Amino acid sequence: MEIKKLIDGVPRRYRPLASIPSAAIIAKLLLDAGVLRIPTGLAIDAAGAALLSSVAGVSIAIRRHNRKAPSNNMSFRIIEVVTTGTAEERAQASQLLASIVKERAKAGRARYMVISMLQGGYSRTLIGVMNPNPSEVSIEAEILKTLISMNVKGARLSELEEVPESLVKGLEALEPTGKGEPVIVEPSRGSLPLMPSEGQTTGLRLGVAYEGAYPKPVQLTVDDIKGHVAIFGSTGTGKTTTLTTILEGLSSIGINFVAFDWAGEINRLVNDSLERWSPLKDGGINPFTDKGLRSSPELLLDVLSSAMNLTQPQSYIVMRVFNDGIPRSFGELQEAIEAYPEEARWDREVKRGLLRKVAIVASAKFSGIFNGSVDLEELEESPRIVLLDEIESYTVRRAYSLIMLAAMFSHRNRTKPVVAAIDEAHNLFSDDNDLLGHIMAESRKYGLYIALATQSPSAVPNDVLLNANTKIVHALRSLRDKEVVVQSMNLSHDMINLLDKLQPGEAIVQSPTIVNPILVKVQLRAPLRDGVSNGRVGEPVNVNASPPL
Repeated sequence: MEIKKLIDGVPRRYRPLASIPSAAIIAKLLLDAGVLRIPTGLAIDAAGAALLSSVAGVSIAIRRHNRKAPSNNMSFRIIEVVTTGTAEERAQASQLLASIVKERAKAGRARYMVISMLQGGYSRTLIGVMNPNPSEVSIEAEILKTLISMNVKGARLSELEEVPESLVKGLEALEPTGKGEPVIVEPSRGSLPLMPSEGQTTGLRLGVAYEGAYPKPVQLTVDDIKGHVAIFGSTGTGKTTTLTTILEGLSSIGINFVAFDWAGEINRLVNDSLERWSPLKDGGINPFTDKGLRSSPELLLDVLSSAMNLTQPQSYIVMRVFNDGIPRSFGELQEAIEAYPEEARWDREVKRGLLRKVAIVASAKFSGIFNGSVDLEELEESPRIVLLDEIESYTVRRAYSLIMLAAMFSHRNRTKPVVAAIDEAHNLFSDDNDLLGHIMAESRKYGLYIALATQSPSAVPNDVLLNANTKIVHALRSLRDKEVVVQSMNLSHDMINLLDKLQPGEAIVQSPTIVNPILVKVQLRAPLRDGVSNGRVGEPVNVNASPPL
């Protein structure tokens, strides 16, 4: 057969690469036979079945002992092994299964075929035991089941009652010649999600992964975005470009965004057709009159404390002022603090420090950006870039950003989800008040998702790290930053060694649909033309970077 000739012609030192087309053929045969099933609503053809085998987590290992080709009178028993648990436990179980089968293959009593599939939180493995002598097959199958039961923790064993005829034909076509080590592709490597078929849209394209011998496209799904996204990387590694790539792909999954562009980098990267929001011209939120914030004095106090980076004693004075009535502007807040009685010497010092912070945001120069002119429904109805770099004062820029985010968080009746994207997010963190972490913990149920980019993971509050289920990590130079990432992502030794060696545009990615961290080359989408994407994928961020190995 043509397939057999093709595989026979592969030199022995390249035999591991032959497992990929073999896996594709076996997966197609199993799909036709009904042993594997495609999820409801996903259209797939023969080419899609081949893609399924290498991209969706199906991995094949052919164990052989002799060179005699199987025939239709071959006796078969198919043992099904299901394992559950954490990703680490399932990876360990797959290694034990591979070791057991490999050792039994050396005994020469039977030939083996192993098919493993990852789905959700469990792994399903089919082990075929083959020999022309039925008694040898029965003996070997029982030995194999005993070894698995004794050594693989939590394994559930059963047997398929019928062996599909198409599977037998597939084995005849795939029988290799020559001697060599068994080809083993561990099921724990199946970490890439399915890319959509032509005409379907299930996610946004992030870039290309070099997992194994061939590049594979990588996408983020709606669930990945809902889990909040955190992008880390030292200056110049491509984190803002990655954030922009995600933003330009959000429309493909039906989500709008409001991007808080701290330094003007997003504005430089995205197309001119996207709407810009100017704080100096278009105004902003008045936290004292916003319906959502004013109705919750506790949240309003947290917002002001974080926005102006208040100390605990300063927040206490603002709380006492609120007890006498919530003011309606920063100017009124300043007047109320000046009238606050000084009962001790520390009152005077705390009060003066508080007045210095309030006076900046209450000044005539910036009073217009807190004028309450923003309609949140209008702000969120289409993708927008908020030009924060127009605000000269970093203190006011921080206050404007956090107040806008808090107002979006308090907006409970949105009909369409929206992403609040924050570049250079470390500027919004505070030691005394983790407002952003609080928003991330509660905002999913209101259709508000956070995507942030920052230079230093070690500067990120724990609540933010815990609530960002999708992590994209570019090169990190600081030892402390690398330690934080390793602890939060459970990286392998090889991935840890890559953290300070990644080229610009390369990143380690983990998400709810990409359980095992993978190495990705992020690709910037083609610019929008007249507001409509042409659907092409542009060049990688750094075209001179060598492909990761």
